[in-house]
Amino acid sequence: MREEDIPKTAITTLLGLLEWVVIPQGIRNAPAVQQCQINEALQGLTGECCEAYVDDIIIWGKNAKDLHDNIFPIPTCSQQLHSFLGLVNYLHDFVPNLATHTAVLHAALPLNTAVEKAYYKAVKMHKGHLPDSWTGWTWSFGPAEQAAFEAVRCAVSTVPCLTVIDYDAVKAGTQQVFLFTDASNTGTGAWIGVAPGVTVQEHDSYQLLLVDNHLCIPDTDNLHENLMCQAHEGTAAHLGLEKTLEVLRNGYFWDTMSKDTHEFVCTCHSCQQANASMKKPAGPLHPLPILCDKFDDITMDFVGPLPSSGGYDYLLTITDHLTGFIELVPCATTINARDLAVLVWDKWVSRYGLPLSITSDRDTLFTSRFWTALWEKQNVKLKMSTAFHPQTDAYKVGDWVWLDTQNRLKEFRAGDGEFRAAKFFPCFQGPYQVQEANPTLSVYRLHMNDKTYPKFHGHLLKPYLAAPCFHQTSPLIPTPHSNSSPPSNSQHRRILQILDDRHHQGCRQLRVVLPGDGPNGHWWDLDELRAYEGFQGLYEEYMGDDELAL
Repeated sequence: MREEDIPKTAITTLLGLLEWVVIPQGIRNAPAVQQCQINEALQGLTGECCEAYVDDIIIWGKNAKDLHDNIFPIPTCSQQLHSFLGLVNYLHDFVPNLATHTAVLHAALPLNTAVEKAYYKAVKMHKGHLPDSWTGWTWSFGPAEQAAFEAVRCAVSTVPCLTVIDYDAVKAGTQQVFLFTDASNTGTGAWIGVAPGVTVQEHDSYQLLLVDNHLCIPDTDNLHENLMCQAHEGTAAHLGLEKTLEVLRNGYFWDTMSKDTHEFVCTCHSCQQANASMKKPAGPLHPLPILCDKFDDITMDFVGPLPSSGGYDYLLTITDHLTGFIELVPCATTINARDLAVLVWDKWVSRYGLPLSITSDRDTLFTSRFWTALWEKQNVKLKMSTAFHPQTDAYKVGDWVWLDTQNRLKEFRAGDGEFRAAKFFPCFQGPYQVQEANPTLSVYRLHMNDKTYPKFHGHLLKPYLAAPCFHQTSPLIPTPHSNSSPPSNSQHRRILQILDDRHHQGCRQLRVVLPGDGPNGHWWDLDELRAYEGFQGLYEEYMGDDELAL
């Protein structure tokens, strides 16, 4: 009904004012309006194969085949197919696997009417320039579309009842059949039905354990990891510990939630790689001073336990810091500070004299009162390494570390900061395994599979944290203390294709496609691409006979 005619149908009921939004029975012009709507819907068919009066439609044909074709006409254009699929869509809730049959018919339709009209308009404008053999786009309704149309028609015409009567339940008396008829002396009409079956469902309170309206999670590592992964990597978007815990505490609870979440967030591979280091930069190096005379500064340490020989299972190593001369003194595990002092006095002091300083780790023998008081009386300075770092270094051979990549992958020139933003670049690469450590210079050799120079200073590294019980599903994260090599970044240093070249801001640039890029690629400076794998061959092939600017 039209908006202005709706108030005309208002009636007063016990529940308030009622207005009709569609034409009800009893309105004077309702039959005429409905007849006009029916005639408009059957335009072109009335008098040819059907007649209609109000809500009754009569369809005829010369024979049974014509009658069947008139009832279910085959679409002859995209508009008719649109109408057919739109009508069938009303029954999609009751027809099983309807989308499987209509997928073929949907594929035969254009993307939308606007695209179809624009296509025909463009073809009409250039019709005189097209070859005679070109026939244009035509309506295609082949055997595949015909089979799909028949399948849809069969499925729609054989829709089962919404509720199937279970006659066995009726015979058993657990289900009753009801007959509903019209209360009229002249009209006839009825329908039968059954009451909905009783569904026995166990209530959630018998299955779930809630603590202060928070779901209590059983002690299962995989379930804990999945929940933390959804909270940290999903809606939380790799935020910090507090916000990840807030997401989890809103709906879940388990005893070690805080501890597990802290371990999960700290060992997240993406966070370690993308987040910048928040620690203070390391101060200047303080190497041991180089003395003027030999035997002025010595270093002591124990090696062992070793296979027992003559009652000795340890070695005391005494090294001169200037010359590197080493004295090996056998000793036993049961040695005490007094015995150690006797060994040092007999094997070193009696032969080379008193040193000015002694460097050692924080072994209990070297930190004992007797040892400290003895050398204090002799005016010998004792130097101890940093606590918890026996090698006096942050990393040792076998550790996994991240490599700082900021301001290291390219040579900066004037104006680079204006045109190239690196805000979303990862701050670290790796992790890589330490193969060699230089405790004097804090220089470390990393296990790298590409052509990058593998030695780096300690201020460019940070420790890689990994939890054995988490992040086991990610193929990019190596397991610490394993013999497998760390992941290589060589796949990011390989060029797939060179598309174009130009001169920009005084630099030669190439538009190349790297792994992970789209088909259009990105612009890169020529100097940045020289170290990439396969660049020389691709560049020579792209330039052809032109002069190569390498």
